[in-house]
Amino acid sequence: MEITLFLGSFYLLWNLMRTIFLTGANGLIAQAILNTLSTADFKIIAVSKSACAFNASHCIFEIADITDFHLLETLLNKYKPDVVINCAAISKPDLCEVNLELCWNTNYRAVARLSEYCTYHNIFLIHFSSDFIFSGKNEVYSEISTPEPLSFYGISKRESELVIQRNCEKYAIIRTSLVYGYLPRNNYSNFVLWVVKSLQNKIPIKVVADQYRTPTYDFDIALAIKVLVNRENIGISNLAGKDLISVYDLAMKVAQIWKLDGGYIEPVMTSSLNENALRPKSTHLDISKAKNELGYYPNSLSEGLNLLKNRMK
Repeated sequence: MEITLFLGSFYLLWNLMRTIFLTGANGLIAQAILNTLSTADFKIIAVSKSACAFNASHCIFEIADITDFHLLETLLNKYKPDVVINCAAISKPDLCEVNLELCWNTNYRAVARLSEYCTYHNIFLIHFSSDFIFSGKNEVYSEISTPEPLSFYGISKRESELVIQRNCEKYAIIRTSLVYGYLPRNNYSNFVLWVVKSLQNKIPIKVVADQYRTPTYDFDIALAIKVLVNRENIGISNLAGKDLISVYDLAMKVAQIWKLDGGYIEPVMTSSLNENALRPKSTHLDISKAKNELGYYPNSLSEGLNLLKNRMK
C-alpha cells in the first residue's frame, strides 16, 4: 500500500514538472544546460542525431536528426514539451562554406519547421545563434546592431533568427561567442581544449592575432538559460564573456593558466590561413541587456579558464 502511494505521488509530481526538449544534446552548450537544469524541477528530453555520449540518468535520451522533421515531430508530439531549446547546428564555418546544403538544412530549414511547430503548440523556443552574423567592423555589438554576415555559416544563423521572429510569438534568440568548456565522456572539442592538447603534446600551432572575440564559459550560458526558461523573456540576448581578447592572446592565456610552453604558439594573420569562410575581425558582444534582464554576470576569462582547468582534473 505504501509503495503504491509513493509511486502514485512520484508520477503525479513527474507529470506536473515542466518538460524541456533539448536538441543537439551531445554538444558543449547543451551538456552545460542539461547539467544545470537537471538540478531543477524539469523533465528533460535530450535529443541528438548520434548515440548518447554522456550519463543520461537525469534525462530521457532520444536519437533524432533535426533535419528529419517527421521523426522530430513524432518525438515532440510524444513528449509535449513546454520549452524547446535548440542547440543543434552545423557550427564549423569552413564546413558550411563547402557543404551549403547540409548547413542550410540544419541551420535554417530545420529551425523554420521547428519554429512553426512551437508557434502552433504554444511552446517557448530558445534558439542559439552566433556572433558570426556580424561583419566585425563595429567596436561593440548590441542586440539591435545591424547584422552583416561574411560567411554562409553567418548567413544561415542570421536567417534562422529572422524566420523565428516571423513565425514565433514566444521565443528567445541567444547570440554567443567562442564558447569553451569540457565534456569528460565526449570527443567534442573547442578552441581552448585544442590549445591545451596541442601544447601538452608539444605540437606547434598557428593562431590568428588579428581576430578578437569575447570567449564564453559554457556554464555561464547554462545558468542564464535556467533563468530564461522560468521567465520566458522574449527577444534576442547576447550571452558572451566579459573580456574582449585576440584569439592569439587567448591561446597564450591558456598556456599561462595550464603552465604550458607558449613558445609552441605562432601568431599569424587571418590572410595567411586561406580558410574557406571569411571571419569577422572583432565581435565584441554587449551583454548589458542580459545583465539587466537575466542577472547575467559571467566569470572573467581568467576565472572561467581556471574553473575549466579544475573540471578537467
